[in-house]
Amino acid sequence: MAVERPDAGAVPKSAADWGIKDLAILPGDVKKTRRLRSPKFEGLPADASTMFEQLSVTLEQVVGSNDLRPAWWLEEGAARSRAVCKIDASGVDYKGRSGTWSGSGFLVAPGILCTNHHVLNSKEVAVRSRALFDFAALPDGTVRQVSTFRLRPDLLFWTSPVVATDGKGGLDVTFVALEG
Repeated sequence: MAVERPDAGAVPKSAADWGIKDLAILPGDVKKTRRLRSPKFEGLPADASTMFEQLSVTLEQVVGSNDLRPAWWLEEGAARSRAVCKIDASGVDYKGRSGTWSGSGFLVAPGILCTNHHVLNSKEVAVRSRALFDFAALPDGTVRQVSTFRLRPDLLFWTSPVVATDGKGGLDVTFVALEG
C-alpha cells in the first residue's frame, strides 16, 4: 500500500505517518477539538501494535465534563505567555501608601502594556517602574534570562481607578507605553 505525499511522492504506508493526520487536531479546528475522535486502526501497517483494538474493558474514562485539550494548546499557551510580564513598581500606591510592590501586565499592541490601576496608579509610579518579560523558573529550578524594559508614561498613560471619583466602580485598568 502507498500513500501520496506532496513533498515526497508515493511512499510505503509503513514509512508514512500511519494515518496520524487523520487523528490530529489542528490549531483553530474548533469542531474537531470539541469532540473526541476514536482512532482508526485499519490504515496501520502490519508491524504496528493494535493491542488495544480488541479490548472489551474501558481503561480510561472521562468523569464529569471532558476538559481534555490537544497538545498544541500547551504550545499556544507558552507562545502567548511571552506577552506577559512582571511589573516592579515603587512610590505611592493607589491607597496613598509609600512602598514597593509587584504586579503583572501584558502587551496589547507593540509597545503598549496593559495592567491594573492598583499596580500602576500614576505617571510618577510608572516612570520608576520596569517590566520584566520571561520572568519564569525553568524545570531545573533556575530562572530564565529576563528581558527588562522601562515604561514610558510620557508617551502614553491612561488609567481608570479602582473606585471612580463619584464613588462608583472604576475599571481598575492602566495602559502605558513601553520602551523599545
